[in-house]
Order: sequence, then structure tokens, then C-alpha cells
Amino acid sequence: MSDRRTRIIERTRKLRERTTKRGCTEAEAIEAAQAVARLMEEYGLDDNDVEIGREDVACKSQGKAARDRLWPVVAHVTNCASVISAGRDGNRRIFYGRAPGPEIAVYLFTLLDRAIDRAIRDFRESQVYRRRRSPKTRAQAVAEFTVAMVIRLRYRLLDMFAATMNERPGPCP
Repeated sequence: MSDRRTRIIERTRKLRERTTKRGCTEAEAIEAAQAVARLMEEYGLDDNDVEIGREDVACKSQGKAARDRLWPVVAHVTNCASVISAGRDGNRRIFYGRAPGPEIAVYLFTLLDRAIDRAIRDFRESQVYRRRRSPKTRAQAVAEFTVAMVIRLRYRLLDMFAATMNERPGPCP
């Protein structure tokens, strides 16, 4: 999406927020609605272009962990964009997109994050892990296991959602 189109969509969204419920007068709300209609007609937008949803979920890292390579793929297959927000309450992964994309992305994030945790727990009980003698080699084995699992999950997601993804370049390096 071009920067100009993105700015127009954002401007339209802000104009739509000017309602009497938010403290605008009725005249201001009507003027804002007319401006929205003009912009949408002028730039060929419809309600789907303007109505972008947002869902967020707590995450453990700030984007540098091995599993964090999976979340841009989750965003891509659900036709969303994702960002990390660091705050006082911890880190949050935010998914933006048209409904139901963000809701599906949060569901997949939660499901896959738990699956990775469970697989790592099981891996730590395996002989391959126990044969490692030092904490450093054990941590390295867990890291390699996680990277391999993330790679497999990325390919599975891309295959599963191939029919419903928007045509755009993939976010994966």
C-alpha cells in the first residue's frame, strides 16, 4: 500500500472518530462524515479499507528470540501487520488488519507459543538433551531445537494458508 493511500486511510479513520459520543457537536460529526464520504469516493476506498482491526497479546521477548521469527509469518498468513510494544506491563505483540485477521493471528500466536513451550519441555526430557553435560551445550541444544521447530512451523503455516493470503512479498528473511 502506498504511503499516500495509507495516510488517506488514517485520515479517514480519524475523521470517523469524530462523533457526538466523543464530544463533537452534531454539526462537526456531520461535517466529518461528509469528509469521509468525499475521501472514500475520491480515492476509491470502501469500508474494508478503512476499518482496520487491532488485537494484541502478551509476549515473552522483544523480538530477538528464535520463536520471534515465527510471528511475522503468522501476521502474513492472516493478512495482518505486527509490531512489538514494550511497556511497563511487559511486551505485547500487536496485530493490525481487517477482521477477522487480527483475531486469528492472536489465536495462532497463543496456540503456537504454547506448542513451542510444550515441545521444549518434552525435548528437555529426551536422551539427546540429557547427554549434554554442561548448561551451555544444553542451552545450545534447546536453541537449535527451537529454530528447527520454528522453521517447520513457518512452512506449515504458509502451506495451510496459501489460498487465503493476500498477494504481497513475504515478511520472512
